[in-house]
Amino acid sequence: MSTPPPLHFPDVMTQTFRLCFGNLRAFFDLPLIPTIISVALIMGLRLLSDGAVSPQLLGLVKLLDLVPTAMFAVGWYRWLLIGPPGASVVAGLRWSARETGFLREYAVIFGLPIVIMGIFLLQMPDDMLVLTPNDVRALPPEVRALGILVPFAFVGALFGMRLSFGLAAPAVDEAWRASLAWRYSKGNAMVSLGTVFVTTVIGMIGELILAGLAVAIVRTVLGSGGGIGTALVLSLILATLSYFKLALVATTQAVIFRQLTGWRPGTNLQPPPI
Repeated sequence: MSTPPPLHFPDVMTQTFRLCFGNLRAFFDLPLIPTIISVALIMGLRLLSDGAVSPQLLGLVKLLDLVPTAMFAVGWYRWLLIGPPGASVVAGLRWSARETGFLREYAVIFGLPIVIMGIFLLQMPDDMLVLTPNDVRALPPEVRALGILVPFAFVGALFGMRLSFGLAAPAVDEAWRASLAWRYSKGNAMVSLGTVFVTTVIGMIGELILAGLAVAIVRTVLGSGGGIGTALVLSLILATLSYFKLALVATTQAVIFRQLTGWRPGTNLQPPPI
């Protein structure tokens, strides 16, 4: 019987921050094309929205944004795991089976939360994208009834986080399926889940704080009514922050993938624990 290599929470977190901040130069090069696409989507959302953004349109934009997300994630995984010259300096120069594989695995492991979120957005009134407690009570009964799905979405997201290190596999041309991630994480489930969860939360908090500061600074300098110029600058900053959050989480996933599978360039994966 093969014994799973132990994952240690402090070691994974230390490697995550060391690799992420040690590759800042690569970070500002890799997401050039994905950032342009994401900014175009944000600006398109602004132009198509007459006043308040409808939940349905926002959901569509977020779904389309998975395309540049896949481009950057694949490029970042390859940069961390393979490095130059095997890894491209700019992500998204062309679409390949790697990006398709990433999206396929992403849909498999996070499909349940995505579907539940989509159901909520489709049922949500157009003027209630951001809800207060009073707004929740004012929602139609059929929308409030969907609250029963929230625990399922949360549990599905947690299971997805445990398996998410397998998203790195298509980036390095390894045949993969979600069941392999389950087997490879045997004995290390809590660390695999916990490290991804913690880096996700850290990234979200950092993104919110920096985004708030950026919005305040840009509006002070350019004015709140700066029009398309202000919107473009803010969109660029927000997209960059979003990709840095993604880089932090993807780094954790790459570290876990390498440790649990024993992956090295030019070698076969070690057998999963039985």
